[in-house]
Amino acid sequence: MIAKDLNCRDCGTDFVFHVDEQKSFADLGHSDPVRCQVCRFKKKQQNPDRATDKEFFEGVCNDCNSPTMLPFEPKPGKKVFCRSCMRRG
Repeated sequence: MIAKDLNCRDCGTDFVFHVDEQKSFADLGHSDPVRCQVCRFKKKQQNPDRATDKEFFEGVCNDCNSPTMLPFEPKPGKKVFCRSCMRRG
């Protein structure tokens, strides 16, 4: 398996579908995502049963340049990583 470059159907952003994400999606029986992480997060937030009171911030992963949602406000000059890049360490 290799990482796939995908395009978000909602915002048109290109994003990387990493190998570990592909394995997780396959284990859950899901197909490849059609939305980037930010748009998936926003879509989930539209469902009142899944909404959270916690504030999230948009950022861009320093490793793969994919948009990501962060549970903290990114500070200028500090690196941020998407969930996949963080897991790969």
